[in-house]
Order: sequence, then structure tokens, then C-alpha cells
Amino acid sequence: MADEQIMLLRPEEELTSVRKRLEKTQARHIKLVLPMQTQMRSYVSWRLLHARARELGKEILVISPESQIRAVAQAAGFKVAESQGSPATDRFRMSNRPIRGGKPTQAEADHLTHTAQPRRQLGNYLLMRLLGQGGFAQVYLGKHIHLETLAAIKVLFTQLAHDDIEHFRNEARTIAHLKHPHIVRVLEFGIDRTTPFLVMDYAANGTLRQRYPKGTRLPLPTIVSYAKQVASALQYAHDAKMIHRDIKPENMLLGEQQEVLLSDFGIAVVAHSSHSDRTLDTTGTIGYMAPEQIQAHPCPASDQYALGVVVYEWLVGDRPFNGSFTEVAAKHLLVSPSLLRERIPTISLEVEQVVLTALAKDPHQRFATVQAFADALEQASQVERREETDD
Repeated sequence: MADEQIMLLRPEEELTSVRKRLEKTQARHIKLVLPMQTQMRSYVSWRLLHARARELGKEILVISPESQIRAVAQAAGFKVAESQGSPATDRFRMSNRPIRGGKPTQAEADHLTHTAQPRRQLGNYLLMRLLGQGGFAQVYLGKHIHLETLAAIKVLFTQLAHDDIEHFRNEARTIAHLKHPHIVRVLEFGIDRTTPFLVMDYAANGTLRQRYPKGTRLPLPTIVSYAKQVASALQYAHDAKMIHRDIKPENMLLGEQQEVLLSDFGIAVVAHSSHSDRTLDTTGTIGYMAPEQIQAHPCPASDQYALGVVVYEWLVGDRPFNGSFTEVAAKHLLVSPSLLRERIPTISLEVEQVVLTALAKDPHQRFATVQAFADALEQASQVERREETDD
């Protein structure tokens, strides 16, 4: 029995079909060759497939002509390679390519980066250095060629089809018109060839994740202050019919006056601007993702749930659920979080009830708005302080 197999995917195949084919084959090393316009676009689908492959002890190399699919698959944990020809050509061309362990080759890394940085200049900004990278974008420190001011340049992995370009511009204008003291400003946007990018204010003080590493417990007054600022920004966005989809400390920046600035509203632009909208329905970080968002039905209450996870984490020093991607996803869907007071007995019942309401599985059972959640948290914290004073 051959230890290596080339598996060609049909455009209409989805996770269930691919997983069944994976389970049937006896080969341990598999080259998964994807066509253009594949249905396998969801980050969650790729993570679930990766988890199943690990359970089966299989090593997979994902070969795709689409840079975004390669980026999503790589973010999910797969090794990736570019496909340039037809499936038949790819099968012949890749038949002599070994499946490697470790990181992609330099050529593959260069190609993945090419769409994000086709030149050293985007619009009026020179790209100075890479600030960070996620599953869907790279962020660079940029310098204006005339004003010499600094900005953060978010370059999206997605490639826009011709019909999508005007739609992207309309949605980007909506983002640029978001003016709120706790939202990172979008200064400019553009499309380089077919690659969209956003120019945003640069927050040199870093993120709340950098300020408070994982495992850090914050004082309740500090938590309330941060939650109110984030909730204010989210409520403003929700009133404008926008959902953030990826609330987490990494997307909470610190401004010049140490105020919280919510970033990454750019995901919403792509979610409504390209053929990859199915991919972005489940965009987010699984540790903070609401049950309905895992099921590809995000709503404003999904942002409230994610903020509830952040508040929970700041209170006890850990998120409600831990484990592998599939384990955490299942817990969000099916398991109630541990009571806060079981982990930190000094937390008041009022604060616990507020946080657990925000973490309700059914979005209709959460607070009516994210602002109502922040207000309730503030009121509960005042009750807790009065009880401490009475003691």
C-alpha cells in the first residue's frame, strides 16, 4: 500500500466529503490539490480537518492556486504550496515533491507574502517593517512619503475579483467613516492590483495582550474601565449595522493617553466585499467565539459574548474553555463555563451573574445590547465595592 497519495478535490466538495475521503485512504502522506473556487474556504473547516488529520496520523500538504486559501490553510496548521496549472498538471508536477515537516520553503513563504507586499510602497506609504500577521492579513508599519507620518498598513490576503472592487470600496468608505474615540481610525484605503489594504492610525503603545500577558488577573475597576470603552465602540459599530467578529485583547490597542482603541474592523469589509464571504462568517479566534458564530451565523450579540470571554479571562486569569480547536468549539456550543466564584471565591455573585449572562449560549438570552452588558458590569462592581466597604 502506497504511503503517499495525491488527492484531487472537486470544486463542490465540502468538509464532510473531504474528511470521509481522508478517513478511507490508507496513505499517511497526502497531497491535497484544490481547484479554483473551492467550497473549502472556511477557516473553521480547515481547523476541523487539521484536527481530524492529526487524529488519523496523516500529514497533509495543501496545494492551491488561490493565495487566500493557502493563507487560511496555513493559519489552520497545514503546510501549503502554490498551484499554477490545471489539476492534471499539478498532479504530475507535484508527484515528485516530498511532503516536508517544518515551515514552508522560502519560495513558498515569499509567494504567500507577495500578495501582501507586492511592492515596498502602497499608496502614499512606504512599508517599513512587519508589525504582525494573522490568518487573513499582514500589518506593516508604514511611513507617508510626503508627510513622514507613521501609520499601520493592514494588507489583506484576499484577492478581489473585478466585480468585487467597487463593493469593497463602498464598504471601506463605511469603515473610514467610523469616528469614535475608542475605534482605530482608518485614514485611507486602496487596492494594489487586486489586493485590498487599509491605512490606520498607528498605536505605538501596543495591545492589551502585550500589557497583560496570558494568565494575568486585573483589578475589577480596571476591567470595568476597559469593558466600558470597548462596549462603547462596539455599540457605535452595531448601531451602524457592523459586527466586529474578532474581539480579543490582541485587537484592543492603547492610545497616547492609554485609552483603549478597538482595531480590526477591516474584517467586516472583506466579509461583505469578496467571494470569500463564507470564509469570514466564521472569522474570529476560537477561544472567544460565540456559539452562533462557530455555526457561521454571527450577530451583534456575538461581539458581546466575545467581550464576556475577555472579562472572564481578566477576572480569573484564564478563558472559560481550553483545549484543542475542536474541543474548545464543542465547549462553546455545549458546555456551560465554570462559575467565576468556583475559581475566585472573592468575586461577587452580582459580577458573576452579569458575566455569565453575556456568555449565554442563546444570543437572545444575553443582554439586549453590548452597552447594557457594560452598564450592568459597572453596577455590579459598585455593589461589590460597597460590600467590601461594609466588611
